[in-house]
Amino acid sequence: MKRLLSLIVILLLNVESFAQKESQQAFGPGERLRYLLRYQWASINTDVGDVIFTLDQMKDSSRSFYVARATGKSFKFYDIFFKVRDYYESRFYPDGMIPIYFHRDVLEGKYRMRNHIYFLKDNRIKASYKKREAPFRDTLHKAETKTFDLLSLVYAIRNDDFSTKNIGEASKASFAIDGKIYSIRYIYNGSEVKKVSGLGIFNTYRIEVKAVSGHAFKGSENITIWISADENKVPLQIETPIQVGNVMARLIEFSNLKYPLKSKIK
Repeated sequence: MKRLLSLIVILLLNVESFAQKESQQAFGPGERLRYLLRYQWASINTDVGDVIFTLDQMKDSSRSFYVARATGKSFKFYDIFFKVRDYYESRFYPDGMIPIYFHRDVLEGKYRMRNHIYFLKDNRIKASYKKREAPFRDTLHKAETKTFDLLSLVYAIRNDDFSTKNIGEASKASFAIDGKIYSIRYIYNGSEVKKVSGLGIFNTYRIEVKAVSGHAFKGSENITIWISADENKVPLQIETPIQVGNVMARLIEFSNLKYPLKSKIK
């Protein structure tokens, strides 16, 4: 169950369609989404924590920018077995979905990681990261293409036009985290009517994202994501296998969506 919140925010889609004007975007300031995290293994099938996404708008000396935050935690009862306290924050300009700054501070069992990432001009990325009790390490990258952080990517993908994609169409994007840059592929698998427990039945777009190989993955699994087939394009449910069992996140509460949730059937 390591890096649970990272499993939710790795929603990686086609970079070329992300750069839209603020008025055309699928989200707006004030939006709030809450997900329940469910762990499944053998006879265990229970909700173990939650994640809350919020989006606010601020302004610097020249222009407005968004502040996206994601806070994840295990429920108090499960802290005894595996304590999770995760915080992610991203600042990005809405026009063009240009990231400015990213911060994460995660505690998941014995795993601890902190990040400060600054997105500079000319695709340069300055990162400072700290694992467990080790001192901070600094890196400077020159990215070849537009690179996101995890949270700005979550919001950027919701500007993609899934209705124009062909089934089986593969795309890729890149994101910076932990002093490194990753490139990930995803495959659009078409439309699907999906029941989301406690929320209803929806028309959705289904995508498969290739998981990053590492200590939380075997390297061969996919993350499956169902996104609402409406103007909001909200991630409704996410599922992925991990080394022991499966993790599933489902949307249970939402407020201040920019558009009506027309994808809901009942």
